[in-house]
Amino acid sequence: MLELPDDLINRGADNWRPLLTVAKAVGGDWYERIMAAALKHERGQESTDRNTLLLEHLKAIWPKDTEFWWSHQIVSELNKNEEWPWAEYDHGNGITANRLARMLKQFKIRPDFQRLKSQVSERETNKPGRGYWHADLAKVGSVQNLSHFLFWLSGARPWLTR
Repeated sequence: MLELPDDLINRGADNWRPLLTVAKAVGGDWYERIMAAALKHERGQESTDRNTLLLEHLKAIWPKDTEFWWSHQIVSELNKNEEWPWAEYDHGNGITANRLARMLKQFKIRPDFQRLKSQVSERETNKPGRGYWHADLAKVGSVQNLSHFLFWLSGARPWLTR
């Protein structure tokens, strides 16, 4: 099987592998040209796909009946699942709270500052912490589902317009 660079993963790798295999068999500079096109295309797609995947995974791990969840707890849960790509971020160190914030920024979701409760006592500490509100994620999910539905309803077929 043809070895592909790390930038071509999942569906992107599945889509490009046959064409790259043919290009390698044909020879010349076809393989390099098609690989460059594949990488350029997938790098543009990756951020959107990964951000949407992040939303799906956040919904999957969000604790029931929890309105606010700390960033450090979220990234810990995301990094636990070995089948998800988050543990591979930052050269295998896992997704960080900073990266989480940058990815969610596309959806206009920003971390909120709250006071951390001491684990020993019920009093608040002086150290603020960052986290996210479930309501913010729920709004994005509703808007995203609605936009996909409206796109489907419109009958748009962008793959047929070329």
